[in-house]
Amino acid sequence: MNYIIILKQTIMKQFTFILFFVAITFNVLAQTTTETKNHLVTPSGHGWLYEKSCINKWRVTFENKTQQTITSITFELIITNKESEDIVYQETHTVDYTLKAGERAASPYFDLSEPLCVDYGRLTKFSDYYSRRTQVTDFK
Repeated sequence: MNYIIILKQTIMKQFTFILFFVAITFNVLAQTTTETKNHLVTPSGHGWLYEKSCINKWRVTFENKTQQTITSITFELIITNKESEDIVYQETHTVDYTLKAGERAASPYFDLSEPLCVDYGRLTKFSDYYSRRTQVTDFK
C-alpha cells in the first residue's frame, strides 16, 4: 500500500517537472521568435505629422534583412516621457507596404489609435522629451 502512495508521489513530481520544463521552453521559444523578427526586420527611424500640438499620424522606417519580399509588418509602438519615464502611448499597429529583400524604406503614415497631444514647444523638439521604441511582432 505504501509502495503505491510513493509511486503516485513520484509520478506527480515527474509530471510537475515536465509541465514546468514545457512552460519554460515555450516561453523561451516565444521570446526567441520576437527577437528573431526584430533582427530580420529592423526599425530604424520614426516620423510624425501633427495638427494643433497633437500628433495624429506616425510612420516607421524599416529595413528588410530577410531574403524575401515583405508586404506587411506588425509592430508595437511605445512612446515614453523621458522625464517621468511614463508610457504615454503603447499600441500594436500593422502597416501594409512592400519591402524587397535588403531594402530600407519608411512605411506609409498610419493613424495613432488616439492623438498624442503635447505642449507645442515640446512637439517641435519631440526627441528631447520623448523616447520611442518599436518592436516587430510579425511580418509577411
